[in-house]
Amino acid sequence: MFAKIASKFSKKEHRTLFKNFLWLTSVQGVNYILPLVTLPYLVRTVGVGNFGLLAFATAFVYYFNVVVEYGFNLSATRDVSIYREDAKRLSKIASRVFTTKVYLFVIAFLIFTALLFWFEKLHQNALILYLTFGTVFGQMLFAQWFFQGIEAMHYITLLTVASKVVYTAGIFLFVHLPEDLWLVPFLNFVSLTGAGVVSVFLMVFRYKITLRFCTLKGVIEEIKNGWHIFGAQVFTLVYTNSVIVILGVFSSASVVGYYALADRVVKIVVSIFGPFQGAFYP
Repeated sequence: MFAKIASKFSKKEHRTLFKNFLWLTSVQGVNYILPLVTLPYLVRTVGVGNFGLLAFATAFVYYFNVVVEYGFNLSATRDVSIYREDAKRLSKIASRVFTTKVYLFVIAFLIFTALLFWFEKLHQNALILYLTFGTVFGQMLFAQWFFQGIEAMHYITLLTVASKVVYTAGIFLFVHLPEDLWLVPFLNFVSLTGAGVVSVFLMVFRYKITLRFCTLKGVIEEIKNGWHIFGAQVFTLVYTNSVIVILGVFSSASVVGYYALADRVVKIVVSIFGPFQGAFYP
């Protein structure tokens, strides 16, 4: 039986698949362990109400993150996987994806700012919300779709783990009082942006990808190509993310905090299945 199992991994593609699965499982392990360490500390340090505010800000900003990501972790991953041996075509794909993300980020930021000044409850927590929105910039840079497409999952793992470790260490080093609440989204922004910058650096210098702004026509074509994936993700987002936002609008921060604690634990458990999709999809 063991010989039969070993024969399954004699082919290069099977070995690559297995390695990618292990790398992504490592990421999920970190995503599982570190939040379980930081959650009790944050609740005790900043209080349940402030933790609820952070949860509300994260859930609210996540809508904009989905807009900027626009399903590229599926659509762009597919394109990169198909043309992984064609450096010229990969440069074109990467340029179109990044240009589209920049356009979407600018639009999302303008809408986000308008909402903050339109609604008083959002305006009162503008600093926390703006710092949380900074994570959208970090995610915009992070080229997960590229490394997943070429099946170099170890880069995703190493960058994600480094980002999470920096963020977690920063929480314990700098967040000691309720007044330090703003540091939580700031540290997340810094760690994610750092990982994003390194991912772009690797893509350009390790894989010789040339990035340049594409035309508006190319951006429109990219949006049309990913529309069906984006639409599906939006519908999923509405029923998985909206409870915290609705609670944040109509209820107290403490209620949001208690709900977010339970919800976070559930999502950590559900995320265990992520490596299967990430490894098999390319």
